[in-house]
Amino acid sequence: MSSLTATVARFAVFGLLGLSLARCSAGVDDEPIGYVGGSAAPRPHDFPIQGIDVSKYQGDVDWSRVADSGVKFAWIKATEGGDHIDAKFQANWDRAKAVGIARGAYHFVYWCRSPMEEVRWFEQNVPVESDSLPPVLDVESDSESRTCHRHLEQQQTIAEMQMMLQEMERYFGKKPIIYTSVDFYQAILSDGAFADYPMWVRSTKYYPSVKYGGRSWMIWQYQADGHIPGNPRRGGSQRVLRLPGSVERISGLAQVTAEKIRDAATLILIERDGASLKLLMGRRHEGHKFMPGKFVFPGGAVDAGDQRMAVACPLDDPVAAKLLTKTRRTSQDYARALALAAIRETFEETGLALGVTDHGPPPDPPEGVWSRFAETGVFPTLEGLDFLARAITPPGRPRRFDARFFVADASWIAHRGEGVIHADAELTELVWVGLDEALKLDIPNITRTILGDLAALGPGPWDRARPRPFYRMLRGKHEVEAI
Repeated sequence: MSSLTATVARFAVFGLLGLSLARCSAGVDDEPIGYVGGSAAPRPHDFPIQGIDVSKYQGDVDWSRVADSGVKFAWIKATEGGDHIDAKFQANWDRAKAVGIARGAYHFVYWCRSPMEEVRWFEQNVPVESDSLPPVLDVESDSESRTCHRHLEQQQTIAEMQMMLQEMERYFGKKPIIYTSVDFYQAILSDGAFADYPMWVRSTKYYPSVKYGGRSWMIWQYQADGHIPGNPRRGGSQRVLRLPGSVERISGLAQVTAEKIRDAATLILIERDGASLKLLMGRRHEGHKFMPGKFVFPGGAVDAGDQRMAVACPLDDPVAAKLLTKTRRTSQDYARALALAAIRETFEETGLALGVTDHGPPPDPPEGVWSRFAETGVFPTLEGLDFLARAITPPGRPRRFDARFFVADASWIAHRGEGVIHADAELTELVWVGLDEALKLDIPNITRTILGDLAALGPGPWDRARPRPFYRMLRGKHEVEAI
């Protein structure tokens, strides 16, 4: 997609097996497609939902004819570098929408400019519209550039891409797509970087897996010299892309929003017996969307009421300080709300109320779960809670949380409710198990990791100022950082 090779536009196709679209012109399906693993690989016409990408090099596109030809969507070049806007962008943007073609915008990266300067230029020139397709970041080596002769070093390039992608997602509210050529992919991205981002690949001779290995892709550019009705420059050619899925996926792409990561808290209740520990775990209902049937610790998202609930005693200062590390929050109320969320969720899911009874019930509890908690006569207290670890759910999951794992001794349980655990409840079973037994249960990967952290600490007592592990995925790789 470089400016030097942009005399060709690209087609894109969403695939729905058996759906028939009118052929665009001779040669569209004539590219040789290779074979993978000794068997015939899927061919472009197996994915017949078709789209194009255009820029000023296609001249004044007749979008009505484009729509009549069966094209369902388009990505339109908007910007390049930090000061270039495609001369036909606005016209193409408006006219594509007028004829009912779903469209998105793309930015071509010029590697001798500040990454944030480039993405801000893109934001200045591309409208934010709820029905537009996700933005595309076009990354290529552009070795033929007359003005930028930079050698792209892998880690620095990945870091710059990360800045641009995160800012695009923040601004447009949709997860960006990465367009990449084979040479750029093999040099920069082939070791798994940005595996959580959808990818638009270019492979004009072979099925994508020949050049891109096992990397999943969303859009396949399979031809560099096609032509569609509506392109006034018959001497030029257009690139053809295809995307697996159904026709409905086009509107689904436009509706995809950036994944919201919610603050959450989990409580690990432990019983100490000399040098050994027993932990409380519950089995999630099979009908739940998030981790169905898995054994987990009680926990869930932070609610607004968690910030208003009274406590008998606050968190220890070292624990509160660690909770605020690597966040944009500085208020002790935020750390307090995280801890209270762990207590509230434990009560809601198990009927166990942590706190003290010699203070009387807490005054003016927020409505809902906290009101029922107060009816037990227990006043929640936080000095018994320690902060064990933090983990952000990797991208691509049905729900994503920034979870804090707390630990408390079972001696802080001041009330045990009845009838909370049953076949239709959020947790259908509760068990107290040792560490070795817990590892044999059907548990999520992060739970297995947290159990390892707990085992490494030993039975205690623990230094509350110690570093805590922070688990997350960055640049497509799982990372752990001490906080």
